[in-house]
Amino acid sequence: MAYYPSSDDILEADAFIKTFQNYIVARTSNTMTTTYQTYSNISGAQARGIVLQAIHHFHELPGPFSGLFVNANATLVDATADVIQGQGRSILPLSYPFTFNVEEGYDKGAYHAHLSESYTSRKLFAVGSDPSTNVYTQPMFGMNADIEYDVTPQWQAFFQVHNIRNTVLEFTQSASRQFPIQREYYGQDFLFGIHYHL
Repeated sequence: MAYYPSSDDILEADAFIKTFQNYIVARTSNTMTTTYQTYSNISGAQARGIVLQAIHHFHELPGPFSGLFVNANATLVDATADVIQGQGRSILPLSYPFTFNVEEGYDKGAYHAHLSESYTSRKLFAVGSDPSTNVYTQPMFGMNADIEYDVTPQWQAFFQVHNIRNTVLEFTQSASRQFPIQREYYGQDFLFGIHYHL
């Protein structure tokens, strides 16, 4: 369902339901000396969700401010399956219950600037022998920025920064951050240069 307040604005809401056949699940097992990971297929996995999106350009603002815009979307998912036999339905591994993306930007004349944020909620990464040994990835919030200037209709100078917050990919045993297993840092990426459009 979508509503268009103007030619380049939108308010949209969609719902979906999807059934998966032979969904692949990672499983972790522990012995006295090591931890190892295997994979298996499960049946009956299902995901239901809602997707919301809004885009608005502030053309009603005076002068140069009329180049401002915002683009946002959010997804809520209820994904479940019989992950462990005899324990009933539980959250589907590798599915995010909640995600959102927001982009604030400016496009007017030769100037273009975009700041984007993204969020993913905690997810079940691998299934253990019981809930206390499940492996999760913790919530992540990232930011990127992109600035461009049209020197001529063909030449464009740009500057980009990715992963501004140096977002951490964090794995934990159980859903609690009190039991960390692994943290991965990727640092910021800086990129600048010139584009030529034919």
